[in-house]
Amino acid sequence: MPIGKELNKRTVYDYELELITESLGGWMYIDNRRVDVHQGDILFRQPGQTTQGVMRYNSIWTCFQFAQLESSFTPDYLHTEKRKITERINHPIINQIREKNICGHFDKYFNIFMELFNHHINPQQGSEIYIKSLLLQLTYRLSLQSREDTLMEQQNSNKMCEVGEYIRNNLDKDLSLRTLSEYAMFSPTYFHQQFTQLIGSTPNQYVKQQRLIKAKELLIHTPKTIEDISITCGFKSSAYFCFTFKKELGITPSEFKKGYTKIY
Repeated sequence: MPIGKELNKRTVYDYELELITESLGGWMYIDNRRVDVHQGDILFRQPGQTTQGVMRYNSIWTCFQFAQLESSFTPDYLHTEKRKITERINHPIINQIREKNICGHFDKYFNIFMELFNHHINPQQGSEIYIKSLLLQLTYRLSLQSREDTLMEQQNSNKMCEVGEYIRNNLDKDLSLRTLSEYAMFSPTYFHQQFTQLIGSTPNQYVKQQRLIKAKELLIHTPKTIEDISITCGFKSSAYFCFTFKKELGITPSEFKKGYTKIY
């Protein structure tokens, strides 16, 4: 299908796990939330949700129920066929599985999905038990990964807060990406990605923002000269400070200072 082709929006009636095997910039909507997909991502959808794929990507996926009283194969299963929505299961392992799971070991997960597929279209003695074991293995693995990802995000969030405090307390020092990533003990690429995701701005943008905040504070509340303020806030020169200040705020530091009065 061409890139950007929208599939029909549909209701999710059962639990669904979908492994993205290839993506050329495709995405999907889950309950109207856009979810970009890449090779190796595993999507977990629950009964009652809505979903709509936007090409182009390829995937292999499975639909199942956790509390089916009688085991039976349904080779003519149609995911678009209207029927009763399966009741959701309230269980800590299931509840903590994320909607989108960025998984390593693509081949390992691909093999599990292919085993599910092969035993479904060509059932043998014991295939039902084997399929159930694979589904339980998948949900358990994803639950563990979701828990680990949540813990790592919390640790990264705490680390980024430390970096933010370091920046605010050391505005006059070198605050390059390399310096900050070494302080955080991350690679520059990973640090940039995590900082931007958790703080909401790039490290460079945040440093500039904090330097300008400090500069405005000094302009208002101290008799420091433009030269002294530029040095205190870590700007390369007073000329660069004035250029950056006017570019970001629309007025020069001197004009900003004149807007306030202070008796020293």
